[in-house]
Amino acid sequence: LGKWLDTNVTTDWPSGLGPVMYAINTSVARTINQTPFQVVFGQQPRTDDYTWKCIEAHLKNKEQDEENYIMLEEDLPADIFDMTQQADDIEGSPIDQS
Repeated sequence: LGKWLDTNVTTDWPSGLGPVMYAINTSVARTINQTPFQVVFGQQPRTDDYTWKCIEAHLKNKEQDEENYIMLEEDLPADIFDMTQQADDIEGSPIDQS
């Protein structure tokens, strides 16, 4: 988290929790040659960090307007909802980690 804060030149550590946790959970552990996510769920995530960044950006843009807070998957903006649907269509297909 400290490195993320330095890289992004910020002290807003809560905004770094998502990207840092995603990076940790999708990085291969050398001893077991798998990611923590893969150990727990048996597959790689079907969406990448970009999806979460889009959701975060949408929330920041709508921060002042409580009606636009994302509460349900169906309340997501169309482009983000489409990304989640595409990921669901590829069920079980891991993200290319190369």
